[in-house]
Amino acid sequence: MLPSETMIWQPEFTDKTLSRKPGAVQFIQWITASVTAHSRSVGEDSQPPLKQTDYIVKLAKDDTARAYDENCVVLTGRCSKTRRPYLIKYERPPARVSGLAFDLNLNSFNIAGCYPVDEDYFSWTDMAVAGAQINTSELHGVPGCPHCGNSSAFAMCTCGKLLCIDGPDDVNCPWCGKGLSFQSEGGNSDFNVSRGRG
Repeated sequence: MLPSETMIWQPEFTDKTLSRKPGAVQFIQWITASVTAHSRSVGEDSQPPLKQTDYIVKLAKDDTARAYDENCVVLTGRCSKTRRPYLIKYERPPARVSGLAFDLNLNSFNIAGCYPVDEDYFSWTDMAVAGAQINTSELHGVPGCPHCGNSSAFAMCTCGKLLCIDGPDDVNCPWCGKGLSFQSEGGNSDFNVSRGRG
């Protein structure tokens, strides 16, 4: 049994529930009128005019997306064995200097992970903003391949795309099909790599 101070309220839902709250009825009528006014037949080519709301409503897709996030780097690669894509993510570490009330951003990024993705990634990615590059001197850490377990998911073909390798090896590029030979010596120079979209 419940204490006498505790009251339990259970709403009654009837066909007249909304009639007790005229604001709710007006809201539903307004939504219905709005949907009716802006609806069109599937065969119609022209869009219905947006009279008073066109200056208020701004679609997110109308904004130009930034080419990349300044606090992380996302690179796109493919497994050399399975040909499936993956994303390598680097994040900028926050730097604190004692005595200062703000964070410093250094020009470096630490590895955050390597993640398998489906081919759908490419159909959902806006390739129009591709082309931003970053130098490997700013990237710290090399992940393994999330698909086959190769020790490095960060090898670059002459076509400019990333692939995975397992030490010095002969592989075919999963992007362009070119035969490649990776050696263990002489690969210490930094190079630019194209950024992807995360």
